Amino acid sequence: MKKIRSFRGFCQALAHLFDGISEVCGRCQYDDCKGYVWLLSGEAKRLYGLGIEILQVNNNTFFLNPFVGEKGKPDIERFKPECPYCKKKRCVVYSQRPLVCRMYPLNFAIEDGTIYLVLHIDCLYARQKMDDVLFQEKAISLFQRLDQSLLSRLTRAFVLFSSISKFPRGKNRYLRLVPVRKLP
Repeated sequence: MKKIRSFRGFCQALAHLFDGISEVCGRCQYDDCKGYVWLLSGEAKRLYGLGIEILQVNNNTFFLNPFVGEKGKPDIERFKPECPYCKKKRCVVYSQRPLVCRMYPLNFAIEDGTIYLVLHIDCLYARQKMDDVLFQEKAISLFQRLDQSLLSRLTRAFVLFSSISKFPRGKNRYLRLVPVRKLP
């Protein structure tokens, strides 16, 4: 089993795993994949360098800035703001999109101090994969092939995001695939 050591290699493996997902996304009515988008610190620097607005919280948690309002003025009172880079159900920064967007509908969830790799089942594509054992095995294998330092960076960023976030409609619905690691 060849290890995935780079961000780029991980993105390529995700693109292969999710081959055909954009066709399903075009028909989807669920809006959660357009909410708060957390970033790895290196991603935040790269995207900021491309002119994409970044929100930094507590010096170490990064998001695409979701509070861009009318005429570019900040609006922090919007309930569950949409991603400012999603226009007419299309990502306008698709080739530069954040890792969490590339991973979706896979993500992490924390239960009883354990981080799990999960499949978000509110996503239309994920619902089609809920009973697809081969897809789930490929997803698990992909994350098991991640270099430990890359996986640690991912889970640390998720834990930071999770510690300051709350889902406005209650907990996300997901299918647990595999435990990733225990939290200290």
